[in-house]
Order: sequence, then C-alpha cells, then structure tokens
Amino acid sequence: MISLGILSIGLLYGCGKTNENRTSDAGQEIVESGETIKESKEEVISEEEENDIVAEVTKAAATYRDLYVEAEKGEATNAVISEEAIFAMAERMAEAGYTVTCDGNDRNMDHWEVLDAALLRAQQGDSVSADFYSIAAYGGLHYYHMDFADGELKLTTAEMDWSEESDPYLSYLERITVYRWEYTEKGWLIWEKEPSKNMEMDRHSLFRIKPLDDTARMLCKTYIEPIGYAMTNLFLTDWSAEDCNDLALNDTYGIFYFYKNGENPPYESQVPALEWETLMTEFLPFSVDTLKREAVYEEEQDTYEWKAWGYGSGMAYPSLPFPEVVSWKQEEDQIWILEVEGVSKEEGMDCAFAHEVTIEIQEDGNVRYCSNHLIPEKKKSVPRYQARSEN
Repeated sequence: MISLGILSIGLLYGCGKTNENRTSDAGQEIVESGETIKESKEEVISEEEENDIVAEVTKAAATYRDLYVEAEKGEATNAVISEEAIFAMAERMAEAGYTVTCDGNDRNMDHWEVLDAALLRAQQGDSVSADFYSIAAYGGLHYYHMDFADGELKLTTAEMDWSEESDPYLSYLERITVYRWEYTEKGWLIWEKEPSKNMEMDRHSLFRIKPLDDTARMLCKTYIEPIGYAMTNLFLTDWSAEDCNDLALNDTYGIFYFYKNGENPPYESQVPALEWETLMTEFLPFSVDTLKREAVYEEEQDTYEWKAWGYGSGMAYPSLPFPEVVSWKQEEDQIWILEVEGVSKEEGMDCAFAHEVTIEIQEDGNVRYCSNHLIPEKKKSVPRYQARSEN
C-alpha cells in the first residue's frame, strides 16, 4: 500500500484554566487558550479500495497525458507549466466528463452543476457523495472524494504525479474527517483539515465551484491582480483624486513600473523626479504639485525615494488574500467601477474585506486608477500595510 489515511477527529481538550471556549460547526469544543491536546485515530484504506483509487486517478490523468508530455517544463525540478497548457489539460478532462478545476482558481470549474447540487444537499444534512479533480501548476492531478453525513465531511484526497518517463503514479493518499467545512453563498467550498492555533500553519483549502463572469475574471486579471495587496496599499486604504489619504505613493511607483515594463525599477534608493512623475501621473489622477507635496521628495537632489521590496522593508503577513472581482459596471465609455473582494485562504474566508476600485481604461488600453474605497459592511480583516518609504 502507498500510505495509510489518517482520520483526524479534531477534538481538543484543555489542560488547566482557560478563558473562553467555542463550538465548531460540528459541535466540537475547541479550547481558545491554555495547553491543548489533540486526539486522533487512524483509518486504514484497504488495499482493494486503494487500487480502485489508483485506477480511477490514472484513468483521469491519461486523458491529458499527451498534453503534459508536449508542454514546456523548463529545467526546474518543480516545473511550472504555462497557464495556456494547464487550461488545455483541464478542457481535455472536461471533454471526458470529469468535474475539474485548476489549483490557482483562475479558471471556472467544468461540470460544476453536479457538485453544486450535492453540496446544497449536504448543507441540509443529507448523506451524499461527490468528487472532483484539480490540476496543479506543474501538471499533477489532485483527486477529492467527499462523503457527507449528518453535516460532517469525510474527505479522501489522492495526488498523482508524473515520473521522468511521464507515467502517472500516486504520490499521496489520505482520508480524514475535516474539522470544519462550508459552502458559501458566493460558491466557494472551504474546508479546514484541523484547527491551527494563531494560524501558524495554514490548514484551509478553498475551491470556487460556481462560475465567475468572464468579464469579471478579465478585469481582475488585467487590472487588479498585477497590483495586488503585497507591495502597495493602493487597494488597502481609501483615497481619491481629491485626497491621497494614507496612500504610500513611493511604494506604489515600483508596482506601476513592473506593470508597465515587466521588471523592477533599476534604482536602489532615489528615482529622478521627471521619470518618477511621468510614470505616476500616467497611472494616478494626481498633479505633479500634489505628488511633490504628498510623496517623499528630495528637493535638493530632485529625486523621489524608492525602496525595493526585501528583507526589513515590508510588512510581515504570512499569507495575503487574493483579489476577486465579483461585480462591475461601466459608468461611461472609459470609466469602470469594480467591486473586489479579498479571498483569504489563511483565514478560510471568501471575503475578508471588499473594496470598490474606479479605473479609466483609455483607448490605447492603458489604465488609470481613479480611486479606491473600502466597503465598511465587508471590512472584516484588512491586511496591515507598513510603508517602505515614510514621510
């Protein structure tokens, strides 16, 4: 046998005095403070069942083996295959009738309706089984079989890798009863393998089941994802053309430079003013006078401060949310208002916070960011940002 599955019960018992207890969705008591002990027991996957799983996953992988063989993988040990090639693999599996998505949640799930129906029944407490596949960025295949009963989820996970000869083999097999699961109104399936105190180890898995609008995906991929939440607070604070507020302008320069040129700025500390201002006024609605007043500007040198992202020059945040455009409207020919939600894998939330971004898409395809507004009623967990260049 390749491996033994572990049935993770998720019951924690406190030793000593505790301040507060809480109850999980399945009614399990979890100790918030004090020393805890986790109890678990093993569940053996029989050899016969394991062989059946191997046969099933191998059959699924065979549908796109030729595409994997042909894909450019580079020289790296853990090769990352192009998005186009991964999508082609998913499409091939879909043509064979499989419910399939991609690990990056960057493509709508094929045959999602069957899984959606099963999950809705499971939410009502029905006993139901369902499965789906997810293709990894390196071309491997993940298989998830779910057995729901009385609101609990027993999950069987199998992972298939490729040998040097491009033959599929099972590298991982596990069966657990997850600590917590939910199927959100937005269409995200979220489960937590086991509770992780202070979130020092991520134990969440998130998969979008319901499809996203194609235009929303395009807008997010083109105008929101390249900016993100890591090296700038462009989407983490309120600002407009009339008020820079707490916008870290000097940090934002580096993101815009990379967005336009595909590489980091060729500077260690100071950027010539004319070059800095030309780029910033292209992407933002501020005048040169405003930039000189609000950013870190060195008048004697006629330069703006710039600090690259690196050790000691950025915020410490284990796992940032990723953006998802959930709705959009076009107010004028070139003005678009996008509602964006930050999906947090670390916190297991399909919306940790939300913000409204107004952009101007010009005739030549270039974009200008006009404003950002955090939506108060969805402001649950906004990442903290520490500017690298302070006034």
